[in-house]
Amino acid sequence: MLTTSGQSNQPAADIAGGAIETLDEIATASSAGATPQVSIREADDEALARMQYGMLIRLE
Repeated sequence: MLTTSGQSNQPAADIAGGAIETLDEIATASSAGATPQVSIREADDEALARMQYGMLIRLE
């Protein structure tokens, strides 16, 4: 866990690196059940397919 103190002899890069690692752990843990990222092309293809399907259903 990231903690702060009144005085620190650590270089700023070390402090930032530790903070980044902590935030990465939090993000990884909270995104475990999330939908994985997809490319914009894949998302566009899926949206277009859903729209075409919806239009086809209305025509029948």
